Amino acid sequence: MRSFMFEKLTKKHAKYPALLKEIFDPPHILILKGTMPSTDQYLSVVGSRHASDYGKRCAQMLISSLPKHITIVSGLAYGIDTSAHEAALRAHIPTIAVLAGGHHCITRRESLLAECIVKSGGGIISEHTPDTIPRKSYFPIRNRIISGISQATLIIEATKRSGTLITARSALEQNRDVLALPGPIDSPQSEGTNALIKDGAIPITNPADLLTYYQCTAQEHTSIEYTPKNQVEKSLLHVIGLQPVHIDILLQKTKLDISTTLSTLLQLKMNGVIIQDKGQRYRRSPFAPTSPSV
Repeated sequence: MRSFMFEKLTKKHAKYPALLKEIFDPPHILILKGTMPSTDQYLSVVGSRHASDYGKRCAQMLISSLPKHITIVSGLAYGIDTSAHEAALRAHIPTIAVLAGGHHCITRRESLLAECIVKSGGGIISEHTPDTIPRKSYFPIRNRIISGISQATLIIEATKRSGTLITARSALEQNRDVLALPGPIDSPQSEGTNALIKDGAIPITNPADLLTYYQCTAQEHTSIEYTPKNQVEKSLLHVIGLQPVHIDILLQKTKLDISTTLSTLLQLKMNGVIIQDKGQRYRRSPFAPTSPSV
């Protein structure tokens, strides 16, 4: 993340999000890496760090249906946040990540995704100086930015006592709409979202519900044949098929180092070429065929 320049946005700056200015305690300064998309429509998407396959699948399905003038906002954390950013990148929809600490104090895994967001034309924002180490108390404060920047916050998954529900409460206090994905009644990951719906949150049961909320039509996506950009991608895609392959097998068969492998796998995920399953297993996406040369 150090290879990109910072930009300080005050409330008078043209790039400072308009809706964020309206909350009770807007940040005096936002430190931006990358670009703030030129749109006035945002959707915040948050959820459990322990996301289920159901939650990840629904995040991908719902976000990929949106038109490109809607920006996805989330918190870069592992789980639903990561799935939301990745889904936006795959669909070429702008996305913004809001940090709980400084830009220089994120994990390697978060850093790789953050760089993809910046390179795609999105942005990483924080109200903290770059070297601020995130603390537990900073996350609820960060959540007010995630909810305040958007007209609506979509909760994908949350347990009954999930920190995600803090974001939902922030949205309500800011007079924003709360949307929630209903889930199986026997799933702890859906207890929070189902309770939100009982309390009046807008249920989102399919892409059409989300499109109706934003009063827009479905985004058309075409399947494009993917050609590997380099020998590393070609080597990995030669091993990755429709059945999940563990990363240890990829390293063994390709003889690549772990750093190069992880960064390339992330880029392939961003392009929608592969899908990551639980346990560091990867498989080919059926929706993005690769070049016959692979």
